[in-house]
Amino acid sequence: MGKPMYDVFILCEWTYTTTFAQHLRELLRGQEEQVEVLNHGMTNKQGIGFVLLIWKGNVPQSFLGQLFHNQEVLDFAVYSIGNSPT
Repeated sequence: MGKPMYDVFILCEWTYTTTFAQHLRELLRGQEEQVEVLNHGMTNKQGIGFVLLIWKGNVPQSFLGQLFHNQEVLDFAVYSIGNSPT
C-alpha cells in the first residue's frame, strides 16, 4: 500500500494567485515526487483566488504554519484523498 495522499486547497486574493502559485512552485522545487501545484485559478461564485496542491505523504506542520501566518492566505483546507498507488 502506498503513502497517504492529501490535497491542500488554499484561498487567497485573486490578484495574488498567480504570484503565489509561482512562489510555491519555486519553494517546492526538487520535491515534485512528493508535492505538486496541481492547479490555480478563481472560484466561480465569489471570484476568490485558489491554489490546489497534491501532497504524497503527510503535509509537514511547518508548511501549514507558513500558510497560517501568511497574511495573503485567506484560508486553507487539508483533506485526505486516499493512498498513492506506489
